[in-house]
Amino acid sequence: AQVACPAARCDDLSCCHGVSIQSMATEDCESDIEMASFSSLKKVRSAPDLENLVKSLAVHFGRKQLIGQPFWWLDAVFPAHDPRVQLRRLVKDMALTREQQAVLDRAINCNKRFWNLAVQGGEDAPPWSRHVVLNMALLRVNHSIRARDFCHRALANCCSTPPPLSKNAAADALRYCRWMAASYCTRRDPLPPKSSEAELVARAAAIADVPTTAIVASELTDSSQAKNPLCPRFLIALDEERCEVILSVRGTASFSDVLADLIGDTIPFAGGFAHSGMLDAARSLRDRCEESLRLALQQLLDQREKLTSSGPRKRPRVVLTGHSLGAGVAQLLAILLRSNDRGRWCIPQEVKLAMFLYAPPPVYSRAVSTGLPNSRGNSERDAVESAMEGAVGFALNFDIIPRTSLHNGYNLFQQARAVDAHLQWRKRDIAHRLRESSGAHRGIAKTAQETIDRAVRSAIADAAKGAPARPNPFKRQHALAGWLYPIVGVAGGTSEFVPGSSSTSSSGSLDSTGENPSARSANSSGCWLYKRSDHLRAWRRRYAWIEAGRLCIAHQRGTPITRSMPLTAGATTVLLRGAGSSLAYPATIVVPSSSPDAVADSFAAEGEGRMLAVKSMSPPTVWTFDVENAAVGGEPGVEACRLFLCAESEASRDEFLAELVASVEAARLASYRMQAAIEPEAFGTEALLADGCVDDHSIFRYEAALEAILEMTSGPRSAGVASSGPRPLGTLTAQAGAPATTVQRGQPLPAIKSKGTSMRVREECTVAALATQTGPAALQARDWVRLILQWLPCV
Repeated sequence: AQVACPAARCDDLSCCHGVSIQSMATEDCESDIEMASFSSLKKVRSAPDLENLVKSLAVHFGRKQLIGQPFWWLDAVFPAHDPRVQLRRLVKDMALTREQQAVLDRAINCNKRFWNLAVQGGEDAPPWSRHVVLNMALLRVNHSIRARDFCHRALANCCSTPPPLSKNAAADALRYCRWMAASYCTRRDPLPPKSSEAELVARAAAIADVPTTAIVASELTDSSQAKNPLCPRFLIALDEERCEVILSVRGTASFSDVLADLIGDTIPFAGGFAHSGMLDAARSLRDRCEESLRLALQQLLDQREKLTSSGPRKRPRVVLTGHSLGAGVAQLLAILLRSNDRGRWCIPQEVKLAMFLYAPPPVYSRAVSTGLPNSRGNSERDAVESAMEGAVGFALNFDIIPRTSLHNGYNLFQQARAVDAHLQWRKRDIAHRLRESSGAHRGIAKTAQETIDRAVRSAIADAAKGAPARPNPFKRQHALAGWLYPIVGVAGGTSEFVPGSSSTSSSGSLDSTGENPSARSANSSGCWLYKRSDHLRAWRRRYAWIEAGRLCIAHQRGTPITRSMPLTAGATTVLLRGAGSSLAYPATIVVPSSSPDAVADSFAAEGEGRMLAVKSMSPPTVWTFDVENAAVGGEPGVEACRLFLCAESEASRDEFLAELVASVEAARLASYRMQAAIEPEAFGTEALLADGCVDDHSIFRYEAALEAILEMTSGPRSAGVASSGPRPLGTLTAQAGAPATTVQRGQPLPAIKSKGTSMRVREECTVAALATQTGPAALQARDWVRLILQWLPCV
């Protein structure tokens, strides 16, 4: 402290009054403080490390000796104060700026008030008979069953109903969803550290599939949030063809964004009440982007005036799009841009304003009208109506963010109190039933879930018969959208998924047909791939095909299945790790690797004259890819799994991926439906802790669902579910006049150096000769050659 503030010769930090050490540091010692604190803080892994850190800081700050026992040695640095409080203040000063600390204090105060009212229940509330976590876990099982039943009923009812959106409206929803995804600058892998603004703009343009020149202004790096933590990241794009300016506001992706989410108390705004943190974020964003938005709109208007075509000119439009936090900020920003607040610039009336909101949080509540004339109130209400008129929102399944507010959170804890008071189970029994409900055995898990569901329903019903519930002290809020479209879907559904059926599983020992997949034999329509083993990490040649919505692997054609995984609507992704592809695949299914040349470089380093072998410890070719399933709860559920595969040629890989993509798209057509639009006030009246309430919040699941909705509005595939049965792999089987997929005609065969074995098989002449043949006989001959060569080392 003395080094940071030489003028104040004090032994404690109380003189700082919450001001960060960095803000008071002089130029001479600023670099020393960073060296002594920030670099050392990253190395803290345990309590002794923390003690050594504070000792080094004390020595650096002029304290040459430390005295006392554990938890007392801090008195040498901060005498006459609680050492834990001083340590928290020290770490807080090292990690956060003064602006971030002020926002953090606001978030803590808001959540302290919510905790005292909702969880503690006030002064006269009875204490919890068991821990609140156990009651919330019981509620989660009840909510998951309710959500599953509702989802299956909604899918069954909407199965024969066309989507409520037209084809153009669905295309616009998908288009601006991709603009929204562009503000995150990545689809799968985390962003490289210290990425520059130009690199992030290039990533965003690639996701939106536009040139980088289309983005005219942006703030995508998180560095400036240290000084302005309530300003979200954004980009502004200009689309001259559609005559519109697009403002995309990023959702929660940094610590400062989390702080804006947590300041959930309401303040008066525009004739009602608004989310305090998001309103401050909207005002801060307006200060940052107002000039860029005005210049982009003026450029669009000037170009529109220069048009000399005889046809009607398009009316210019400003489009705001956001996801999660970005959707909440965009709602309030639209009101600010429509209202002439204190003489500031606003969007002209001749310019249309549209909003596309994905997972919009409830941020606004209307005030009760007094009936008295008020010119300012009328202008504010006009701004709210103008913002809602062109706004449309989308909520996927039971995404928790569109249902999250202090009002709904209070009601959720009141349900937990009802379960705590009226469910007379011992803690041991609750833990046992919760363990059974999440177990691997489907029968036992289903029975435990039904038992918990009945008990929770009975407890809530008994509580409703008693004394009336306390009034909710928090105001109810809703999204600022003209209409909100709920999207229902099953992320774990395959192409064989039947809406309304609750017995279909995608991850258990039984497949979608109720048959054990390992008991079936390999299908004749497939191709040969290399698969990396899970334990030895050796690449072995295996037969692969797609059947009944599953990717199946077998040792040989006609042998039982050794490995299979479901190809699901929302959990399956393919990562291209080797050489890229010239074909265009859906970005929500096939994702190129961030370092696609790593495998190619290692392959080229070993030489191009290698032979293809049956087994190898290194990737046989550069055409490697991964098929991965993320864990999905609910019914049907999906277990997390991953397959490392490698094709023998680019053509075989591309055609196999084409069939895999077709199976995933068929699963989406079977598993996603859009319901009719509802008013925002009627949506999200209850916070549900259902399965997938967090996973469904991903912007890329929204994009996948909207792709399926657009496909349903485009043609006859909208009414039907994908056909069942085996899925042939097209030209992967031998056809007349086509070369074999194992080698390319006129090119030498590569070779493989297999580690741990002396197998040197000379099959080049045999396979090259067979590659020039066609028909089933050639396929059988090549299979016999491969089979013989596989067993040759054993002989």
